[in-house]
Amino acid sequence: MMECTDCEKKWHVKDTDFGFYKYFLMEVKNGRLANKSGCGIQKDLNIKTVPTDKFYECLTVWMETPIGSNFVNDIVLIRKDPLDPKSLITGIKGWRQLI
Repeated sequence: MMECTDCEKKWHVKDTDFGFYKYFLMEVKNGRLANKSGCGIQKDLNIKTVPTDKFYECLTVWMETPIGSNFVNDIVLIRKDPLDPKSLITGIKGWRQLI
């Protein structure tokens, strides 16, 4: 386990994964985001990763679901409109994973 003394260390630790990703992928695979604006990926349990062209649209939708909202304080997001917390996500600046 790593500590962040005075939070001067970067959130991203090399060779770690997105702690939230397995939950995000599960929702996409199960088609739970399919009817939501922008995502549109139908149920497909064979999906190995979220398609690049839909990743941020699906992530934007997922972050507002009960499961996704649990990770809102663990991911530093870049949004199309930085002043609107509901605007389209356009990137991930950093994340943390609690063990």
